[in-house]
Amino acid sequence: MNFPCGPLDSIQLIALILFILLIFQSLLGIGLGIGFLLQPPLYGTIIDLNSAFNRQAYFSIYAPHILLIIGSGIVIIPILFGVLGILRRRWRYLIISLALLALYISILSAAAACGFANYDRLRPTLETDVSQTSVSIWSSVRATYNCTGTNCIVALENAMYSNKQRIGIISVVFLVLPLLAILIIMLQMRRDILYFK
Repeated sequence: MNFPCGPLDSIQLIALILFILLIFQSLLGIGLGIGFLLQPPLYGTIIDLNSAFNRQAYFSIYAPHILLIIGSGIVIIPILFGVLGILRRRWRYLIISLALLALYISILSAAAACGFANYDRLRPTLETDVSQTSVSIWSSVRATYNCTGTNCIVALENAMYSNKQRIGIISVVFLVLPLLAILIIMLQMRRDILYFK
């Protein structure tokens, strides 16, 4: 395959394909992050719980969502540097791309860790708040999750954890492409160290 800057070999073509796939992964990550963050009825329930009790503990389940959205936005930068580095054969662009891809991987790893983490303060906070039966939020929670009394704690906890665990699984799967891109770039640079200017 010929470009104005010269023909590309198979490893460089694979790298370009991986960067193209990373673009789609970036868009998918932003979409899934926002979609699961705003997923009804959980998002509305958490907003109502925060309004009723003014506790930030409920928003802690959205840490992996926010990390996934931020990481999926940031990865556009290493994609641009990587494509420029491949097409123009510039080592400095590839090194910047490698560094930013490593940052993207660290953000995805943090999102995965948050997605599978157990929050120590979540259940005690729910137990404290559910005891305040006079607060009107619990009537809507009981109707939404078909629960009664302390059963609402289990229902809410399961809904919160299942939501963020989905983001954890997505983040783990998303680690594959950037790891492959780093491997391919390093393989190309190792194979022909003088190929790029």
